[in-house]
Amino acid sequence: MRWLLAVGLIIFLLLVGLNFPQYWGLSASALILVVLGGCLWGYERRATGAREVALIACLAALAGAARVPFAALPNVQPTTFLVVYTGFALGPFVGGMVGCLGALVSNFFLGQGPWTPWQMLAWGLAGLLGGIAKRMWLPLVCCAWGYVFGLLMTIWHWTAFVYPLTWSSFWTVYLLGVWFDTMHALGNLLLSLLFGPMVLGALTRYRRRLQFSTVLERGWADEVGTTGCSAVGLSAQHGERSGRL
Repeated sequence: MRWLLAVGLIIFLLLVGLNFPQYWGLSASALILVVLGGCLWGYERRATGAREVALIACLAALAGAARVPFAALPNVQPTTFLVVYTGFALGPFVGGMVGCLGALVSNFFLGQGPWTPWQMLAWGLAGLLGGIAKRMWLPLVCCAWGYVFGLLMTIWHWTAFVYPLTWSSFWTVYLLGVWFDTMHALGNLLLSLLFGPMVLGALTRYRRRLQFSTVLERGWADEVGTTGCSAVGLSAQHGERSGRL
């Protein structure tokens, strides 16, 4: 039922934006919020352990804090590099959550605003892509996502501040920011080449520890369950023998 309501709200927002172009910026931002809310709600319903939640919180804080020292450089975003590698090593769900929360955390230092949901979506998709792109060269993925990130942010700026909304005005806005997107892409490529193997190795080792702990816990639970069943069976046999005596 909730998913039907969410889909209905998305269709309504799209129709409002198409019928009244002057409200397209507001409809697009509301649409992003609905999508992010659905993703977070879906993750909450997913069976997760305390260790995974703690890991996501730590990586999101790291990804968010990594933006602050590079704020003086034009559009160099270490968050993209960290989020993509997180998704590759720990899976698309973890990568997506780290990307969303990393954008939210970093903007507490750099400034919250209507751009925050769009950044959350862009970095969440980066983590999701990192978990899916298993056969692609990660530095290339990080480099390409610099341009994809810029495209999404251009759509936000175009729908929010530009009028009229035409293809001519869109390409004008996009070309004005393409140099910043290039800096983002080159920064991602350089960070991936310098620190990618080290970060990927650390995340892979932590993933193996989580899997090993899970196997131990399941094995211990199975052993306890088997022992308990054996004890119950012995007690029943003892009772039957006592009754016969």
